[in-house]
Parts: sequence; structure tokens; C-alpha cells
Amino acid sequence: MPRSASRYTHDEGDERLKVLAMLLLTLRGTPFIYYGEEIGMRDIAVRRSEIKDPVGKRFWPFFKGRDGCRSPMQWDGSLYAGFSNNLPWLPVHPNHTWRNVESQRADMNSLFNFYRRLIQLRREFPALRKGLFQLLTFDPVSLLAYLRVLPGQTLLIA
Repeated sequence: MPRSASRYTHDEGDERLKVLAMLLLTLRGTPFIYYGEEIGMRDIAVRRSEIKDPVGKRFWPFFKGRDGCRSPMQWDGSLYAGFSNNLPWLPVHPNHTWRNVESQRADMNSLFNFYRRLIQLRREFPALRKGLFQLLTFDPVSLLAYLRVLPGQTLLIA
């Protein structure tokens, strides 16, 4: 299963990932954030000799396993991304020098800080946690908008 950033984007941009985060944290249901999703980590390319996943080993080359999305968390831009001082069990993504928690924490427009703001809004507004969902339709149909409604609280998400 690829990471959402690898599945829904084809470059290093985070615009689509911000839309996905907004949907995840404003629609009904319990949001699950896989580690690294909040900084837009991408899958790594894993050679056959690097595969650790038993399923990937068994079904190569038809299924490469889960190792592509299980690379070490990218905490900073250091040699092993702040995950370890020693060689980790899987390679670190080459983009770890700039796509990491430390650099995104400092950038107020980063995906990381976008997630933080959305999580804060979810905590602040009960309608985002337990409100009714009401889809709104508009012309042109290229606009996605909905309401999250509780008595005394209505939020428009567009």
C-alpha cells in the first residue's frame, strides 16, 4: 500500500496533500494519520536485495511488499534523518534533507503546520468531531463543499 503522497501526487508539491488532510480532518469518522503523512513523506524505491517484508520477498516482482512505505521517519536533514545514528534497516528517502519535521516546523506554510492547524480546529469545534454532514452542491460542479452541523454550530468546508 503506497503512502498517500506517493499515491495522489506525481511531484514534490504538497497542494493535493493539503486537500487530503482537510478532508481527513473535517469529514465524519476517526482520522488516522500514518507516520510521515504529516510531512508528505513519499515511498522509497526498494531493490530486491533490500526487501525485509516476508510478503515482498515471496511475491517479488509481482508484489514488492510494504517496505516502500516503511522507511525511517524523517526528523531532520542529518545522515539518517534523525531516526538513528546507525544505518537503519531500510534506506532513508533522498528528500530527507529538506522534507523533514525540523524544516517543516520552521515553515508556517508547510504541510506539517497545516496538519497542526487542522487538528487544532478539530479540537476547537465539536461539529468537526460529531456534527452532521451535509453535502452542498454548486454549479460549476468543480467545487467541493459541505457543512458540519451541531445545534448552535455550523461550519462550512469548501
